[in-house]
Amino acid sequence: MEAERMGELRDALMEAASALGHAAALAAELEDGRPRHVQRSYSVAELSEATGVPRNTIWDAIRAGRVRAISVTGGPRGTRVLESDWLAFEDDARHAEVA
Repeated sequence: MEAERMGELRDALMEAASALGHAAALAAELEDGRPRHVQRSYSVAELSEATGVPRNTIWDAIRAGRVRAISVTGGPRGTRVLESDWLAFEDDARHAEVA
């Protein structure tokens, strides 16, 4: 029982150390006044409207794993696509058209 509790405490300490390291890294990035890790994200509807690509096509690409998406609510209605992921997808699509 005590060994199990020690393991739980060790895990909690490791998590705290990891969080502290992450916080320190974020603080270092903020020295110049703005974080470098923040980027724009778009909903499927926003991408469709901005690019003219049908929503179903975007959803198909997400489901197939060609576009990485994150869920901000734990469900599909909160799905967001990071700008860098969308740009990479568009670049891949352009190269496929040329080939």
